[in-house]
Amino acid sequence: MQINTNRIPSLILALGIPGGAYCVFGKPYKAIMVPFLGLVWVCVFSGLRWVVTPEGFTIMLVGLLTLHGASWVAGWMLQRENTKVTPAWRRGLMLLVLVLINGGMIISCHTYKSQWFGFDLYQIPSDSMHPTLQRGDIVMVNTWAYDTASPTIKDILIIKRSASGMALAKRLTRIRTAVAGTELFLEGDNPNRSVDSRRFGWVTDTYLIGKVEFVWFSFVEPRRVLRSID
Repeated sequence: MQINTNRIPSLILALGIPGGAYCVFGKPYKAIMVPFLGLVWVCVFSGLRWVVTPEGFTIMLVGLLTLHGASWVAGWMLQRENTKVTPAWRRGLMLLVLVLINGGMIISCHTYKSQWFGFDLYQIPSDSMHPTLQRGDIVMVNTWAYDTASPTIKDILIIKRSASGMALAKRLTRIRTAVAGTELFLEGDNPNRSVDSRRFGWVTDTYLIGKVEFVWFSFVEPRRVLRSID
């Protein structure tokens, strides 16, 4: 099998575009299927709630990378001496359309992942939850955890005190029912460095975002990868 060297730049570019290798060889329908198959893959893991476990989240990411890699190899294998040459302008146009499709899906899914897929990712900015959560940790938050259930004592929550307030990561230590609804008493695991309910009092559950499930990785400590929390 000989490789048309004129296509090598396009193939290299396609490494960064899911389904891009198919476009290089004039297979736009197969190309478009790749990002949609990736979306279906994410929907399955989200619907079954595997996405909020360290193992499930890892398999989901590995699956997306595998889909991209396999589609690139499959597209590259279309390169044969007798393959019909697609005009460069058409290949470029198809790649542009594919970039727009992938970009639109990635941006919209990232923006609405908490509503559509039931998870979100938050960075821990302080030492208030040390040692359970540490500064620089990126944590997986189950945003559907309390849609059909109530938070329980010892859960680590992501919550806001007001609609425009900063998101806080705190441990739930007490619950009470008030006239305005359920109120939560939140404390940091590191009391000397935590501003929490011991200072600002009870917090309504109106702006409860979700439950922290695990640490995905840390910008500060490389060993804190896929770490479960207590």
